Amino acid sequence: MKITRRQLRRLIEAFEIKLPVFDKVTSKEIDDLRAIAREKAGVDAMIGPEKVGKLKKLATTPTGKDQAQSIYQTFGSEEPDFTSSQEEEYIKGQEDYEQKLHDGNYLQIAKMILNGGKIMMQGIDLALQYNIFSQQRKLYGGEDQMDAEYGTSAKIDVVFRMNILNDKFANIFAKQLVSDANSDITRNQPPHKFQSGRGFNIDYPDQYSKPVLVNEDYDTIYYDLFISSRNARPRYQRFLMITVGGDGPILNKMLNDFNRLVDSYPQRTFGDW
Repeated sequence: MKITRRQLRRLIEAFEIKLPVFDKVTSKEIDDLRAIAREKAGVDAMIGPEKVGKLKKLATTPTGKDQAQSIYQTFGSEEPDFTSSQEEEYIKGQEDYEQKLHDGNYLQIAKMILNGGKIMMQGIDLALQYNIFSQQRKLYGGEDQMDAEYGTSAKIDVVFRMNILNDKFANIFAKQLVSDANSDITRNQPPHKFQSGRGFNIDYPDQYSKPVLVNEDYDTIYYDLFISSRNARPRYQRFLMITVGGDGPILNKMLNDFNRLVDSYPQRTFGDW
């Protein structure tokens, strides 16, 4: 069953990705505003270089920053009027707010990837934007002889493999994978191995009972998430493999779209594999 562009757009929009309304304000930017206000008020020229030096030294002490600010304000500097502790709370509040947005977005990205088709590609795109995935992209047809058949109508498998750079996303994806109502869960072995799939596999016709979704134009899709122990040797690994099976031309286009997508981002790696 084909899906229209309008239906696809509605499906993608259903996965709400939230972005910060404003850019974060840094401590340096606040200090720059103070410096501008002090220069505009002409305080340094008013009190002389010796006292300016003392105030700068005072501002480097644990409680001196607030005292120096108070003195500058007394001389007419219209600088941001909050204490060091209030500034720290404000900076931390911004970080907490952004982290909550990220946590919510991680869940939405996981849902998009598990939705398959073009929506899955949109999710992978967002994951690359969020530095969740490295650019690892082992794509192949399962058998060497199948590589020459991508342009034919032969039934082939294409495997997408991506290293996961983010612990929190790996855990969120694992929980979402085993609770996904659209797929048959074939393995749930926390905290290391999670597998699910849907669709008809010509080699394993009884493997999955649930069909592919309306936006998927291939025969089968299989998700394999692996999270090794932090004590594992040679190193800690987190990776996701997505195996898609179906007609050669469809999967060839999917492969090319994926290559163009990952090539549009700077190279990021998580060791060798």
